[in-house]
Amino acid sequence: MSKWDPIGVNDVPEAADEYDSYIGGIYRLLASAATDEEVSEHLRNIEAESMGMIDASAEPLSPEAYRWEAVAELQRFSLLQHLADPGFPPPAS
Repeated sequence: MSKWDPIGVNDVPEAADEYDSYIGGIYRLLASAATDEEVSEHLRNIEAESMGMIDASAEPLSPEAYRWEAVAELQRFSLLQHLADPGFPPPAS
């Protein structure tokens, strides 16, 4: 996933696995046909709760539009997964 990079390490080869621990939860959401809103909220929670990337009012530092770009990328992945394996649910949108 190239669109979601809340700590800005996508261009750092040594950090290629930085977000790997979040893949399982995101995959489970996609496999359960989660809505775009649910996926965006999940990414927001990772940023705020797991990474502590929040401002003084406890809001995530990255803009909401940034998460929506990532959701669109994930839904494209979900569609490709569905086309390759019809048992995988299509994107909910």
